[in-house]
Amino acid sequence: MTVLGIALVAMILIILFGFVGGLRRTLLSAGTDNNWVILSRGAPDETASFISHDTIDVLRVLPEIAGDDDRQPLMSPEVFAGVNVSQNKRVKEFALQRGVAPIAYRVHRNMRLTAGHWPIRGKGEWVIGQKLEVRHPSLQPGSKFHYGRRDWNIAGVFSDNDSARESEIWTDIEDPANRRPSPQPEHELAARGVKAR
Repeated sequence: MTVLGIALVAMILIILFGFVGGLRRTLLSAGTDNNWVILSRGAPDETASFISHDTIDVLRVLPEIAGDDDRQPLMSPEVFAGVNVSQNKRVKEFALQRGVAPIAYRVHRNMRLTAGHWPIRGKGEWVIGQKLEVRHPSLQPGSKFHYGRRDWNIAGVFSDNDSARESEIWTDIEDPANRRPSPQPEHELAARGVKAR
């Protein structure tokens, strides 16, 4: 009985350490030294953060925000929503939908298309992370998915260095289906900063 108890505790510890190691690897691969996530004051995570457009305009001109070759700030306002991706409507299985501007694919440097193309503004298109595609084979490029009041076209699949973003859906932030009639604040800003001297 004692041996069985020790074996059970050892097995639980091995599973726990494996889980923690995998979680650490996934979280560390999602960022780099110069990529920042800017949240509103007091927000515990990106889905609870709300940043006004006025604040975004102030942040754009800060010298800490890196610029591209055209001196445009490498800053990506992003909005989030939960999407039930389950084919069985009795079972709810949510994925995070991230609305982004085209610059997001330069701010998040490890993003790579593995199939299809990035969403085209106004076309109601999604790109699916490769981990989400594995779990939900119905979300293949070329297929449609009904969400909200419309059908969305799956335009492509992306990878992101094995990060948690590979379990997300990305779409264009300006797609009319993503916006409410009045301007809404963004949930977070992803920005690339300059190296400290």
